[in-house]
Amino acid sequence: MRPEIYVERPIDRELLSALLAGEPCSVLGPPRMGYSCLARRTLAALHAEGRLALRADLASIGASPGSFIAGREEEQLFWGVLSDCFWDEPLSSAFEAEWMALHTPPAERFHTLLAAIAPVVVMVDSGDMLRDLDALGGLGTRFHQAMQAPPPGVTFCLFAGNTSTAQPLASDPLRLGRVFTPADFTAEEAAALLPALQGLGRPGYPPTALLAEVLSWTSGDPYQTEALLFFLKHPPPDQVYEPNRLVATVVADRLDSLHRPYFTAWRQKQ
Repeated sequence: MRPEIYVERPIDRELLSALLAGEPCSVLGPPRMGYSCLARRTLAALHAEGRLALRADLASIGASPGSFIAGREEEQLFWGVLSDCFWDEPLSSAFEAEWMALHTPPAERFHTLLAAIAPVVVMVDSGDMLRDLDALGGLGTRFHQAMQAPPPGVTFCLFAGNTSTAQPLASDPLRLGRVFTPADFTAEEAAALLPALQGLGRPGYPPTALLAEVLSWTSGDPYQTEALLFFLKHPPPDQVYEPNRLVATVVADRLDSLHRPYFTAWRQKQ
């Protein structure tokens, strides 16, 4: 999802309210529903409310079974999440020194350092990667358990796009506290995209009609809708699209030339 054409949905407000109340949460559902963008916007909203909130992305720390050093998997995962939370913060060096000074198990150190800055909300993105980490002696489950039993004042929120091929955790699969599931855009929610369509299409073709045409292709799928709008607004410099067939031409061009995963899946649905 791209912030310039982001659509706020009820889940934005409900998730923020739950986290402000200190309620642990998980955002689970099908892939490509805008989890990372929702996480970033919720982080900013928590900061605007004066709350300390941190975000780590398991994908950015390379949390896959093949990236860990044998015998140090647990320490790498727990410290990796902490360090990703603070990678651009002045506290990073201090936290690393504290981590090295402690000699308790990694999960306990993880809790100790977070408790020292509580109250704090910790959002963990790409949480579906925890399933793969269960191949390392149940490492994904142990991290999941650490989020389920945090120290006082520490609230976790897990973002995970489920896939049908993923293996569930040995425990309750990825669920954490209150569960939120993103949905496709309704017509009312998609109306927030109308400003992004101003000036596109043929003269006299209203943005409402252009949006209806976009939704007829995407069925309200958030990732596909916002990706298509981005391509409509930002065509290649040497590409001129026919105004009378703008959406269909852009779709055909992108389907035939990019072959990105979400368009491949989209092609199969047509």
